[in-house]
Amino acid sequence: MLDNELKLSNLRELKTKAELKSLQAQINPHFLYNSLNSIASLAPIDAEKTQKMAHSLSDLFKYSINRKNENTGTIKEEIEMVKTYLEIEKIRFDKHLQFTIDVDKTLENYKIPLFLIQPLVENAVKHGISKNVDAGKINIKIQKNNDEIFISVNDNGPNFPDGLLSGHGLQTVYDLLRLNYDDKASLNWANTPQKAITITIPTNL
Repeated sequence: MLDNELKLSNLRELKTKAELKSLQAQINPHFLYNSLNSIASLAPIDAEKTQKMAHSLSDLFKYSINRKNENTGTIKEEIEMVKTYLEIEKIRFDKHLQFTIDVDKTLENYKIPLFLIQPLVENAVKHGISKNVDAGKINIKIQKNNDEIFISVNDNGPNFPDGLLSGHGLQTVYDLLRLNYDDKASLNWANTPQKAITITIPTNL
């Protein structure tokens, strides 16, 4: 019985690792498509922006490729990757996209699952900023309260719809939380007092 239980435990661990690698390998094809289209459209009119966008896209892929055997990254590393992503989108949207990032410095070396934050930011761009006529704003905040870390992303786009956000690309985030924290983490969204998606994760497992 002990031998069988050990085998089952090993199989569960292997399955979890395989699921994590599968999640980390996912690159949103729409983001890549839009980025390449933007590079192509900028090339004849703005060589400097074209070069900057191509370098940023390269850095984004480099981050992913260099961590193909890792499951976690520090908050500082993940935020740097998110900034690179937002710089690409800022070139696309120009003055219609503004963003701020506020991270508790004491949390910078804390490790979290790779690509946990980026889908939330991508969601804010795709379903928030892109729908705005006026300037869009995205605010990212990471703070600690007792034994929990709060990662929130808010934007000034249209409100979230009622019910589950099935079309808002959050399944990857759900899966990462489930695989890494079981039921000890949560993901919530609200329209008031401000529109925001918030992840809550424990500092100790």
